[in-house]
Amino acid sequence: MPKPVEIAQLIAGEVGFFAATIKHVGDTRIGDTVTEDARPASAQLPGFEDIKPMVFSGLYTVDSHEHTLLRDALEKLRLNDSSFFFELRVQSRWVSVFAAGFSACFIWRSSRRGWSGNTNWN
Repeated sequence: MPKPVEIAQLIAGEVGFFAATIKHVGDTRIGDTVTEDARPASAQLPGFEDIKPMVFSGLYTVDSHEHTLLRDALEKLRLNDSSFFFELRVQSRWVSVFAAGFSACFIWRSSRRGWSGNTNWN
């Protein structure tokens, strides 16, 4: 069984991981260049582009008191799908709508599992 081994540097063909204290995972993106404060990289590595969502939707709760539950569920979804994003758009005093964008893979996964299986809502 493979075990982690500490080394000074990785070279081409090697795979590694690092631990970091990141307050908000949403502040990171797949393909981010990791660098040191003492020796910052002059530019990010070439070839990485932001994933662009393909489908857009408005999401809202039937009961206004479930707004926080929906926001928390959307935060968790953002951790699982790097193309997923959402922002709060207030329609009126009584209705808050989250505008969301995501990839087609997200739709396929969600429809297969069903929304009811992903939350504590009835």
